[in-house]
Amino acid sequence: MVLSSAEAFAAGLYICGFKADARKVMASFKWGDSFWQLNGEQLDVYANCKGADEVIAAQNAALQRLRDERQVRADFAQVSAGDIYGGASLPPSGSEDEGESETGEEEERSQFWCCPRYGQGT
Repeated sequence: MVLSSAEAFAAGLYICGFKADARKVMASFKWGDSFWQLNGEQLDVYANCKGADEVIAAQNAALQRLRDERQVRADFAQVSAGDIYGGASLPPSGSEDEGESETGEEEERSQFWCCPRYGQGT
């Protein structure tokens, strides 16, 4: 993410305690409210830091959260694109066991199977 000069200036003002001035800067832009919605929580975290070490720790924590969120989205996309059952054990379909008699197929349908992700199914 890249900040515009106005966003960087407003963020600096906000972090240094000039919150009203920061809001005035961003009020000049139609997307100013969106800036606060997207960044306000993290700016509060930075504003509450007592020194450079705390700012760096807050930054690293924020970056790790973003990495974690990106990984969750990537995992979801992988499941959505392929293995929609999340690796769950599914009951066999009738076409997989063409050599079985009808009696064997009936027994398979009546057995319970276990889905590790969502519990038990039938």
